[in-house]
Amino acid sequence: MKKRILWIDDQIDNLQSLILFLQNEGYEVIPSSNGLDGIEKVKNEIFDLIILDQYMPGLDGIETLTLLKEYSTNIPVIMVTRSDDRDIIQNAISLKINDYLIKPINAIQLLTTIKRILENKKIISDSIGERYSNFLKKVEKSLNGELSLDSFFELHHISSTMNIILNDFLKKDVISLHEQTKENMNKVFARFISKNYTTLLKDKNLTFSHRLFEHKVFPILKEEKGLTFILIDCFRYDQYLIFNSILSEYFRIKNGHYYSIIPTATPFSRNSIFSGFLPVEIYRIFPERWDFEDNFSQNQHEEEFIKSLAKKNGVDNVHYSKVSTNETLSRYIDNFSNLKNNRLNVLVINIMDIFTHIRSESNILKDMLPDENSLLSFTGIWIKTSKILELIEKSIDLGNKVFITSDHGSIVSKNPIVLNTGKDVSINLKYKFGSSIDPQSKDLLIIEKPEDYGLPVQKPNDKWYITFGNGYFVYSTKLNQYKKEYYNTFQHGGISMEEMILPIGIVEGKYV
Repeated sequence: MKKRILWIDDQIDNLQSLILFLQNEGYEVIPSSNGLDGIEKVKNEIFDLIILDQYMPGLDGIETLTLLKEYSTNIPVIMVTRSDDRDIIQNAISLKINDYLIKPINAIQLLTTIKRILENKKIISDSIGERYSNFLKKVEKSLNGELSLDSFFELHHISSTMNIILNDFLKKDVISLHEQTKENMNKVFARFISKNYTTLLKDKNLTFSHRLFEHKVFPILKEEKGLTFILIDCFRYDQYLIFNSILSEYFRIKNGHYYSIIPTATPFSRNSIFSGFLPVEIYRIFPERWDFEDNFSQNQHEEEFIKSLAKKNGVDNVHYSKVSTNETLSRYIDNFSNLKNNRLNVLVINIMDIFTHIRSESNILKDMLPDENSLLSFTGIWIKTSKILELIEKSIDLGNKVFITSDHGSIVSKNPIVLNTGKDVSINLKYKFGSSIDPQSKDLLIIEKPEDYGLPVQKPNDKWYITFGNGYFVYSTKLNQYKKEYYNTFQHGGISMEEMILPIGIVEGKYV
């Protein structure tokens, strides 16, 4: 079916050569000589694109555009104007035109603009196969080359970008191939981490959780009067790319990354972020602050940790808060002007982490959001409907930069790892510690000297067990029950790029 273009211009009779040119290119062009007639046509007919002249008697282009948007906000519009009409162009952009052309109209430029607007998705969709083939070549070359954390970040960045592209165009055959590719990448990544983690942890140039403030946050505070630090719990790198695409419309953003310690779970990663210590050091210095039995109580001291860490680095006037619902986030924003004199405002947003846990327990949510692609779609909706953009805007209006990051990511559980265990074993699905654990798989890291990995032990003979990739632990005594219950749920705590490689976004106003 031909694409239908409505061309509104009071001198439409003088444009017959351009109309004929577009018709020869396969478009159906419907002429209209004034704004009112064009609006009537939009009310009664279906169009794929509108070309709109600014200078017409009666309703001019801007006035016509304003009324058109009342009847249809989805039809793309090209505005035709003069080169000196800067104010008009600005007004048209504010009304969300898709592009503008300067008189006299060049036929090739007109065609190119139309194709970009109407056929952009098709052109991109048609090229995905070739793009993915090039991606696979990069993956193969990188995995067969010299491996490093930086090389894995580059792979993960490209892979996460591909997640979003494939999600946009619903290329199911390529999505399936991409899942296999990511699984293979994670196998190599897990082996690399298993072999090199203790060495990497000692490298003071690498930013792991416990060095995040030292390397990335405090240097900003040396230059700025204040900073808003937003940590979104359980927020993956590809989710951040969705966030970034929305933010970049309004703000200037400097992107970065860092790495979570293992296990990639809140009691370890986030306590390390706010204390500046590895878990074994926290346990040694604050033994009363560490409870091996209760994961939920282990993060009750974050405010104490961050204020102590900030004070040691010469930063006073620190405010810490945590929100778990959009309602409490709204209340925080309403009160934000009272925090304007603080050097550092720290906000932990638990909404995404709580959502992934609730999804794991709800068959309805599992059906509605069956995979990683649906998680990306949900992320975009949450960002647009929550007030987080308002918080960022308020912070910047007060003269503060905004630092956005996460404590760990998540991955979909696909590979059950059977455990034979005694009673002295932790309850987590992606990591365990204890002295009587017998895993029936090699797809995990067994840590026999936990202190070398920055981890505490409850008993002298305790070992740590951390899953690779999309693995998750199931007990042999309730094998089928646990397989079914936790298969295809989002989990964290293991070793994968999705869980360990984390985003950093430093946000400021576009016009500074």
